[in-house]
Amino acid sequence: MDESLELFKVSDTLTIRDAIRKMDEGGLGFICIVNADDQVVGVVSNGDFRRAVLKGVVLDRPISEIMNRQYRFLKKGFTNAHALDLIMNTVTQHVPVLDDGRLVGLVNVEDFLPKGRERHFKENCTIPLVIMAGGKGVRLAPFTHVLPKPLMPLGEKTVIEHIMYEFSSFGVQDVIISVRHKARMIKAYFEESAAPYRIRFMTENKPLGTAGALKTMRDIIQVPFFMTNCDVMIKENYWEIYDFHQQKGFDVTMVVAQKNYVIPYGVCHVQQEGCLERIEEKPNLNFLINTGVYVINPSVFEFIPDEERFDMDDLIAELQSKGKKVGVFPIDEKSFIDIGQLDEYKSAFQKIESFLHTDLEMGAV
Repeated sequence: MDESLELFKVSDTLTIRDAIRKMDEGGLGFICIVNADDQVVGVVSNGDFRRAVLKGVVLDRPISEIMNRQYRFLKKGFTNAHALDLIMNTVTQHVPVLDDGRLVGLVNVEDFLPKGRERHFKENCTIPLVIMAGGKGVRLAPFTHVLPKPLMPLGEKTVIEHIMYEFSSFGVQDVIISVRHKARMIKAYFEESAAPYRIRFMTENKPLGTAGALKTMRDIIQVPFFMTNCDVMIKENYWEIYDFHQQKGFDVTMVVAQKNYVIPYGVCHVQQEGCLERIEEKPNLNFLINTGVYVINPSVFEFIPDEERFDMDDLIAELQSKGKKVGVFPIDEKSFIDIGQLDEYKSAFQKIESFLHTDLEMGAV
């Protein structure tokens, strides 16, 4: 068997936390769960993990508790006709290939679809993408003393071009960019660009924060739209996020990333009178952090003040105080890059190639 397949096999006794960490290492958002006899007994995808997080499942429980036992698979020696028939009836991105119950290959469903007809692409899409690009980028100083943050180079493209490219791969072509700091430089850059997007600029006359600038768009956006900061990228199916937002009836949906921190010390739990209860060695702490990517209903514009600084946390607090619904869509940690921090920006040069091209080609053996 191809040794690389070991990346996508996880014991059914492993904890959810450790299994998801291995799934992140594999980079496909998909793992096969095997028993002691190396038989595949289930699969777990990013979607399964997301549903578990939303249900509040404890991450120290066995991965077998959230795996999909009714998964689809191909048998070794399958034909393209068999593969296509199965693919058209499944929503997963990857399908295991089994031989007597053991994993011998993985196929990417996109490889069997007609070129240019990826399942996630929507033709004639009219959903706008709003990119907040008006900040000074102080976390990236001194680089941003010369270049505005959206035009920072990352590989062969600027940061903002990477963001637009990801959305355009799903069919999003209508881009609205809110600018202020070095606005003329950003506009001039795109005057020379041959990007296949419709790009419009909204100029902030003064700093309005991450939500305040949205108010200026109330007359040109009439449908739920994507919004992102200009220094973050996520690798996710945007239409899953959008459909989740619509189906749940949220006014705002935040994309959040699972973040795991290991405290490198023994943590002391103390009772009254200074008595030690126990020592917890190097505990894992898990948080859902805001990525800065949202789906927003245009109805929220009425809750944003005119020409005042107003950030997204202010808007979310205001919506919740008025009884509106704010949702969260969890993604895994490796599907998120925060380029706005200097250390992250430097490391992004190593991460960007694999981040933007994670469709690993693994043929069946």
